[in-house]
Amino acid sequence: MREVITMTLKAQKRAKILEMVKNKKIKQKDAAIILGICRRQLIRIFKEYLSKGDEALNHKLIGKPGNHRISSDIKEKIMQIVRNNYKGFKPTFIAEKLYEEHHIKIGASTLRLWMMETGLWKKIRKTAKHRTRRPRKEHFGRNDSNGRQHSRLVWDRQRSLSDEYGG
Repeated sequence: MREVITMTLKAQKRAKILEMVKNKKIKQKDAAIILGICRRQLIRIFKEYLSKGDEALNHKLIGKPGNHRISSDIKEKIMQIVRNNYKGFKPTFIAEKLYEEHHIKIGASTLRLWMMETGLWKKIRKTAKHRTRRPRKEHFGRNDSNGRQHSRLVWDRQRSLSDEYGG
């Protein structure tokens, strides 16, 4: 039974090139140039690739929680306060009140996302303001796209030249 490893496109490209280095189809120096890294870094990655296989090419933090993530128990505590005290208010106002009254500092955008998850807030799209376009000028001699203003003389000269030369 084979083990399935999820890899990014960058890691897949590295795996192909390191496999070519392993089979001695290309040199380490050339592989480093292709990957855009220095030779020393390629050697370090290659040693790890030989010992651990394709898994060594993946980023080590994939699938792990972020360092600055707010824990689920704190999130639940905040959402409980919002449900009990601030139902129906906007996220920006709630964030201000949480800081003033409960000494909890949280961003309004984070709070908005949490409120959308729990169904306390719905994303409302702004409607475009009504704007009527002004009517364009219809008379002869208006500005053309280059910003020049043609007089009748120029137009008449062009017309007479095109008639004369069959254009």
